[in-house]
Amino acid sequence: MIDTQTLSQASDIELLDLLRMTEAWSLRDEGRFTVYNPAPVMLPFHASPAKTRVVFGGNRSSKTFSLVIEASTSFQGKAPISIANVIPPHRLNPKQRVRLCTVDYPNNFSKVIWPYIKQLIPSDSIMDVVKDSGRVRAITNSQGGFIEFMMYESEVSKFQGASRHRVLYDEQPPQEIRDENLMRLVDTNGEEVFALTPIEEANYGQTSPWINDELYTRAGIVTEKDLETGEVKDIHNPEGDPEIHVFFANIFDNPSIDRAAAERILSRFTDEEREVRTTGHLLFLSGLVYKEYNERIHLIAPFDDWWRGADAYDYTLYIAIDPHPRTPHNVIFLCVRRDGLLFIVDELFSIAESAKELVDLIQMKQRGKVANAIIIDPIAYTRDPSNGSCFASDLVEAGLYPIPITASKDKARGILKVREALHTVYNDGKALIRFNRECRNLRYEFSHYVWDSYRKSTAASKGMKQKPVDKADHAMENLYRLLLLEPQWVETRIEPRRRLYNTGRSAVTGY
Repeated sequence: MIDTQTLSQASDIELLDLLRMTEAWSLRDEGRFTVYNPAPVMLPFHASPAKTRVVFGGNRSSKTFSLVIEASTSFQGKAPISIANVIPPHRLNPKQRVRLCTVDYPNNFSKVIWPYIKQLIPSDSIMDVVKDSGRVRAITNSQGGFIEFMMYESEVSKFQGASRHRVLYDEQPPQEIRDENLMRLVDTNGEEVFALTPIEEANYGQTSPWINDELYTRAGIVTEKDLETGEVKDIHNPEGDPEIHVFFANIFDNPSIDRAAAERILSRFTDEEREVRTTGHLLFLSGLVYKEYNERIHLIAPFDDWWRGADAYDYTLYIAIDPHPRTPHNVIFLCVRRDGLLFIVDELFSIAESAKELVDLIQMKQRGKVANAIIIDPIAYTRDPSNGSCFASDLVEAGLYPIPITASKDKARGILKVREALHTVYNDGKALIRFNRECRNLRYEFSHYVWDSYRKSTAASKGMKQKPVDKADHAMENLYRLLLLEPQWVETRIEPRRRLYNTGRSAVTGY
């Protein structure tokens, strides 16, 4: 018997001789497909029954290889030994029509995808290799099944055509290509599978992170590796779509990676880009302003104690208004409980045609409770030079009470205030500030409020920008302005609910 130490000392010629001598005892189907050894996170990825599966992976994390395993499994009608007991049986039908999409032909397909196909699918399992102008377009089997190969560099119209059972994506496709492919899955109730490293360049000129909106935030399950224990765990989103599952693959899960070499190369990138190239975490999520925000910790069910019943005295209301002439006005309603806890109890995100309409909408949300203070964007006090009027005055004349005060524009300090509130743990083990889960616009902004940055080519010389992107940030501005106000619970001697007029007793003094 030859031991491992003897093999490690053998020359190339001796190893080839040994291979020839043992060839008679080798199995016909031995190869990379049969002996596929998936990374830990790939087992739940292959086993997932979801119609849409996404694996975000770091560079060289074996995500593409596992994607081609998926295609090869359908094509051959069998699974590698390691996943044979977990993969859903319907994926083992060799009659399936599979579409595998990648970035381009000369690089991604020719240098990565096609070599993997040849390693994983024996040549005698391929009935025909379909070519066009010298390029491989598809492979077929004897059962009528096939894998067709398509590139993101092609026109969107090329992705139309007959139905498919499965569509697989290597790296992020343009959204219009994904939309077209979805229509190919309608007849078969088919599946889509994504394997990508979500760096900015993967957007192919797109300006919106649709991969986050359509897949990540809608996922019914998110699988991550715990940074402390290294354990792969499933994080359930109770409001998520059960037909979308998301997974993360780490570069160091790949046993063939030289850790020292990988760490040396990764050290050349910024902290955020190094994280996405290592773990697969979304780059625009790495750049979030409020990374402390966690919906499992900060969201609560809506409640009415703050405006009705005896407990209404335990809550003091504050309102922040960010008016806009063309886009929807944003208003958020914050209550401070007697014990100091902060609650965003409601929001308003709506277009109002007049000051009176906006005031009516705000008062409807107040439910009769008088605000201790209302703050408004300073632009609302910009005077018309012809008559001296301003939008804030229009609101007061329309019945807004109390008179709104100018909000602070100290964004840097305000962001720190919000981060502190999100991070602070109250005595019940939850955060100091909590949000009504029905405030969907505010929740959307939390997941899209990111730090601005220079282009990659100039970032090294200019450093990092110190401000967030000025987009989809109206609720975020209202939030930091309210916290800069340092809202407190205020004892009041008046009824917490009454009709609202532009005159009357003070909510603070009672007179």
